[in-house]
Amino acid sequence: MSQLRYKTLIAFIMFGLSACGSNTNQSTQPQPQQETKPSQQQGVKQLDYQTLINGLISNEVHGIILHVSAPSGTFTSSAGLANLTTQEVLQPSAVYHLASGGKVFTALLAVQLHEEGLLDLDLTIDNWLSNELASQIQYSDQITLRQLLNHSSGIYNYSDPLREDAYVEFVMANYKSGISNEDLLQFAYGQSGYFKPGKGVKYSNSNYVLIGMIMDSVLGHPNALAMRDKIIDRLALSDTFSVGIEIKVHSLRPAMKNKRVDL
Repeated sequence: MSQLRYKTLIAFIMFGLSACGSNTNQSTQPQPQQETKPSQQQGVKQLDYQTLINGLISNEVHGIILHVSAPSGTFTSSAGLANLTTQEVLQPSAVYHLASGGKVFTALLAVQLHEEGLLDLDLTIDNWLSNELASQIQYSDQITLRQLLNHSSGIYNYSDPLREDAYVEFVMANYKSGISNEDLLQFAYGQSGYFKPGKGVKYSNSNYVLIGMIMDSVLGHPNALAMRDKIIDRLALSDTFSVGIEIKVHSLRPAMKNKRVDL
């Protein structure tokens, strides 16, 4: 398999990874039902995707859902566990928190608001934030919204894996009661940036928390509602919604009430 083809496949797989924490290896578990369609091209050698994802299950990676759509056919299946306590086998229809995969939705909404004239991606963030908040972010008068979206702002990542355990302890203690963007940013306030804006690229969750807060302010309501109107419904993503926001919306379909997918 070429290096490019392998990296593309792994990128698809990463969207289905579940990091639950377990010491169980799936190799001894029964396999979930696969959904496949035959190839339309004769003589094309098919990759053994099921064997591939089975081999990726480990003590660190406990569940994978993979969907591949290619000219030679489609493949949808899973490997690993859905529940570490009950040892329930993961099915291809399982629903996950989208987590950082939702940054794609956030960035698209920001671009749409820019095109509508509600945002200017090239203005610095101090134009949108209060003086109190902006003063706690280094270079806030130089960082643009565009740099937030492409991770070239240099802003300290509130979930930096090299930091103390305070962030993790806070999340574990408060996740049931709800955690706001402002709560998360407290772990980034006053921290030195990784570099001056535009002088490097480093992934930082703080960037997208800030752009989300700015969009909330511009719209006058949670940006998740605009995201539904402009993106989710238009793409017919029937099992996707924003936890903590839309779960309280009365128009939500009853079938979705037990689904949990974070944006």
